[in-house]
Amino acid sequence: MRPGVAIALAAQPEATVVQSRLAAALLDLLGADRRRRLAAPPELLADAAELLRATAGGPSDQEAPASPRRWATAAKISPAERRAAAAQLLAVWREVARDLAVASRGGSRELRQHELLDELAIAGKSVDPSQAAQFLDRLEAVSRALDAYANPELAIDALLLAWPGTRRAA
Repeated sequence: MRPGVAIALAAQPEATVVQSRLAAALLDLLGADRRRRLAAPPELLADAAELLRATAGGPSDQEAPASPRRWATAAKISPAERRAAAAQLLAVWREVARDLAVASRGGSRELRQHELLDELAIAGKSVDPSQAAQFLDRLEAVSRALDAYANPELAIDALLLAWPGTRRAA
């Protein structure tokens, strides 16, 4: 985690809860089918918007950007809000994906998401290490595309479909 983000999270304890919820949701999607993955963006983006608002010191009781129903329509969300929430989601996803890649190779002491240590260890055993590494590359490419004004919702959908799946037990 970057020091600036860590300081912002420490100053806003509710942001830590939202970040943990977002990271856990991403880990839960490892075992999800396509339909469930493609249904996840409104909730993921709502949590990302809530995290962004909390770390920026905005009012936390404001319901509008954090409502998953509002994100499902995306018609009343400004393009700047959508892009900022998507960028925040990618930042959290980067941390989770990095830890997943480490866990998939048997690492545990190097994990940064300490509150998800057990979940990451379990997920790491069920994910192919090469897929985890490939996903990190894809995440960086999509992050650059988002910076170049790619559609945030399509970028998230593409990442959800590329997110590694868990290996089936033999």
